Formats: sequence, C-alpha cells, structure tokens
Amino acid sequence: MARTSGPETREKLIRAAEELFAAQGVHGAQLRDVVARAGQANPSAVQYHFGSRAGLLDAVMAGHQARTEAVLAPLLEGADGDLKGLVAALVAAEASELRTERGRRCLRISAQLSHESGVRARTPTPRSPAPATGA
Repeated sequence: MARTSGPETREKLIRAAEELFAAQGVHGAQLRDVVARAGQANPSAVQYHFGSRAGLLDAVMAGHQARTEAVLAPLLEGADGDLKGLVAALVAAEASELRTERGRRCLRISAQLSHESGVRARTPTPRSPAPATGA
C-alpha cells in the first residue's frame, strides 16, 4: 500500500466517515470501519488525526459548513436585510448540498445531529462555542 500524506489521509478518513455516519448513524458506525474504508492500516488513525470520534465528526461537519457558507455569502449580499431574503438565502445554501452525494450524506448526518441536540425539544445540549475547523 502506498503511503499517503497527512492531509491526504485526513481527507480519506473524513470521506469514509461521511459515508459510514450517513449510512449507519453517527453512533452506529464503527471507527475501525471508517479506518478500513479509508484504506488505512493503523487502527488508531482517527485518534491520531482527530483525537476522537467527536473530533472526526467536527471535521466532517466543518466541511459541510464551509461548503454552505461559500454559497451563502453571495446570497446574503443580495438579501438586503429583509427576513424573507435572509430565510431564502439560508434555505438555498443548505439546499445546495443536495447537488452532490457528499452533500446529501452530510445533510443526513446534520439531521441526525439536530435530533440529538434537543433543537426540536428546545433543550439544546452544550456544544463547542467556536465553529469546527480543519486545523
């Protein structure tokens, strides 16, 4: 097996996690399966690159956030601050993820997380206040 660079390995792990988290659930997917799907031999690859399952999940969702923010930024400029324009921009940015399989997987993961967070019950669980980054 050819060696890959750190950033390339991280991306492979993120892609594998997207697939498995979307298909089997954020808590149902096994990290060893993520590592195997990414083609990595080291069973501790997730811990090495992300620290934990939560760190890997943060990296997955950071990619989703970056893609939607890239779509959202120009839409917000044209929204002129009215509520209808702002809501339309937010919906359009999220809907842009429907164009790709990767985006659809991330929307499935996001839906799982919104159910777990208590958003629907209006009792959100604490989460890190800063947005996730790939750093």
